[in-house]
Amino acid sequence: MARLVLDTTYLLPFFGVAVRGVDEKRVAALRRRHELFYPVLMLSELWAKVLREAERRGIGEVPPQAIEALHALLTQVDVRLVEPTPRQLLVAAELRLAGHRDLFDCLGYGCAVAIGGKFLSEDRSLKRLLEELGSRDLDPEIVISAEDIQV
Repeated sequence: MARLVLDTTYLLPFFGVAVRGVDEKRVAALRRRHELFYPVLMLSELWAKVLREAERRGIGEVPPQAIEALHALLTQVDVRLVEPTPRQLLVAAELRLAGHRDLFDCLGYGCAVAIGGKFLSEDRSLKRLLEELGSRDLDPEIVISAEDIQV
């Protein structure tokens, strides 16, 4: 089974946060052909986005759907959490210092490199930068989008 590191965008629908162009059923179907991963260091980004959505809705609490999704993620029901490794952090640092501004994208990419997988992300600027760098160490083919993947 192919290894696939998910960007936060792909987890948000399970937490009750709608994301244009991301279908919860399609993401769930990825489990049939891929082993799904999410870096522990990206949990803060996920939770910040969930809380921002709760504030935007003015509900004053974490929605039950988000609590259930958090429990499923932390108990690794469908997605395996990946602890940071020196390789992940060094690759993320190299990418960040090369000019990519989103540290969480850098961490996701570094995680994919470290586990020998692909990074599912819709961030076209990340792939573009990797292509411009032309480095063997920072392979743009590691970044794929939803349209590149078969469910």
